[in-house]
Amino acid sequence: MLSSYGKIKFLIYGNGNQFDELSERIKNENITNVKLKGFIDRSYIPYVLSRSSVNVLNYSQEKFNWTRGNSSNKLFEYMASGKPVISTVKMGYSIIDKYKCGIELENSTPQELADAVLKVYQMTPEEYLTMSMNAKKGAEDFDFKELTKKLIHVIESVQK
Repeated sequence: MLSSYGKIKFLIYGNGNQFDELSERIKNENITNVKLKGFIDRSYIPYVLSRSSVNVLNYSQEKFNWTRGNSSNKLFEYMASGKPVISTVKMGYSIIDKYKCGIELENSTPQELADAVLKVYQMTPEEYLTMSMNAKKGAEDFDFKELTKKLIHVIESVQK
């Protein structure tokens, strides 16, 4: 859907259960803007994420109940990269919305995802920088050391 935008490329990391199917589709449909990168060692994930323009959380709208939100490691890794996040699901309690660091899709259709990618692609540098900084700030608020300080503060305030 976005192949006419020469600068938009999708790099898909991992070798999950859809890898072979996706590989065949890319080949059969001559899709030139999607590259399957395969398995990546966990230690390289921060580097890869930091080199992206936007990171897509590709979740199933039907498989899970998202009304309470999402606190997956992947979400926080994406935010820590300092890049906008596109989520293919709308969360009931949304960290993405709270920090204004990305876009959540209502229906998770291919067109809606393409529109979200274009929205990020067409942002002004100022809008993009703001969303990126918001992502970084959100990740800092959920950093293990920061959360530990908050927990200690709560425990100490109850003991007094």
